Formats: sequence, C-alpha cells, structure tokens
Amino acid sequence: MYLDKRYPGSVKGAIMRPHPCKGALGTAYFKFEELPMRDAEKGVRSTVRTEDGHRLLTAFATASGARHGCPVA
Repeated sequence: MYLDKRYPGSVKGAIMRPHPCKGALGTAYFKFEELPMRDAEKGVRSTVRTEDGHRLLTAFATASGARHGCPVA
C-alpha cells in the first residue's frame, strides 16, 4: 500500500519500482505520479511522457538508494 492509502495498480498513470534493500524494512518502493497542474490552461506541459517518468523515477531511486545504503543499478 502506498503512503496515500492506495494500492499498486490502482493509480492510473503512476509508475512504481520496487528495489530490494537489506535495511530494516526490506524492499523499498518508489512511485512517480504526475499531479494535475493548476495552470494547464496556460499551455504548460501537463503530461510527462512515459520514458521521462521512468528516467525521473530511476534518478530518484538511485539517489535515495545511495542515501540509505541500498545501491540501485
């Protein structure tokens, strides 16, 4: 279950990545979900391409894993 009390697979457009970690909690879960933009009517990009979402999630997972001693390849 995500911190917002929703379950994996129930959030459209969310990208999730599990990563094993030898820490106290075992597996780390990383989720990228684009939130609605208030000024989308001003022509601001309101949809992140899937490839960009995966790149953002990978960058975050790598940085977070390094901070917590769980390398992400």
